[in-house]
This record gives sequence, structure tokens and C-alpha cells, in this order.
Amino acid sequence: NNLEGIRKIDSAKKAMIEILGRYNEFAATNENIQVGLFHFQNDDVHCSVQMGRFDYSLMKSKIEGLKLGSGTPIGISLAYAERELDKTGYANKSIVLLTDGESNIGKNPDEIFKRIIETNEKGGDSKTKLHIVAFNMRTEVFDSLKAKGAEIYQASNGDELSKRLKENVELILEAPD
Repeated sequence: NNLEGIRKIDSAKKAMIEILGRYNEFAATNENIQVGLFHFQNDDVHCSVQMGRFDYSLMKSKIEGLKLGSGTPIGISLAYAERELDKTGYANKSIVLLTDGESNIGKNPDEIFKRIIETNEKGGDSKTKLHIVAFNMRTEVFDSLKAKGAEIYQASNGDELSKRLKENVELILEAPD
């Protein structure tokens, strides 16, 4: 799990902490920004930070405390994130999924995202945007999600990961409500 002599988890933490500064700048002038942090832990998804007003110090400390897990429950994480986003009442909803592995636990992410889209349409809700950053892995595994409107990005090392996460932050923060 090393890239260029650095553990992938450490590269991911560094990149995620770098983008917190941009969120912090945005939150200073946009009090309504809500952010949550969810992570894979073995065969489940856990909440590190509940959806709520952006708190730089809390997010940074939780990211620094993330540990390696063995499973990749992408479908479960999409369902969990959508449920938490729905609680905000916001029309503009985005999920940024950073993963270094294929889904290998739980429901198929393709089926979950399809249900999310259908539920959004039936409820008159705007479509939840899904941004997947594939870290040091093939992006083709996400082709079916891409066909449903997900944006897929590839990052083969820590520097590319920082760049991809920054690009996603800009897209999300500049998206109209």
C-alpha cells in the first residue's frame, strides 16, 4: 500500500487536509455550507463528522485519525451519504468518493446510485452529483456509474490526488444551489 515510498493512506490524508483550506475560505463567506466525513472501516461505513456546519479543526483532526481498513463498501457508502445529504434539505448535493479499491462488500454501487437517481426524480429533488476519485487504480471499474452521470477522476500518486481533489472542491463550491 505504498506509492513512491509513502503509504497511500498518508498521501490521501495529506491531500484531503490541503483542500480543507479551500472549504474554510468558502465557509467564511457562506455560512450555510454543510460538510460531512464518512469512511470505510472493514465491511461498513462510519461517520467521522456528521453533516453540519464546516469546522476546519474538527475535519482536520478526524482526517488525521483515519486508519487503514480492509473492505471497500462503496454501495453502502453511497446510500449512507445520500441519506445524510437528504437530511440537510439542500437542493445542491454532492458526494465525493475517494477510493483505492473496487467495491467488494455490500450492495452493488451501480444499483444504489440508480436508486438514488430514481428517488431524486420521483421526489422532485435535484440529482445528487457523484464525483469518484480513483486513487492508484483503474477507472474502468466505474464505467457503469459514469454512464449514469458520475464524474470519474484518476490519480496515480499523491500529487495527482491533491490536484483531483482540488478540482472537485472547485466544482462543488461553485455549483449553483
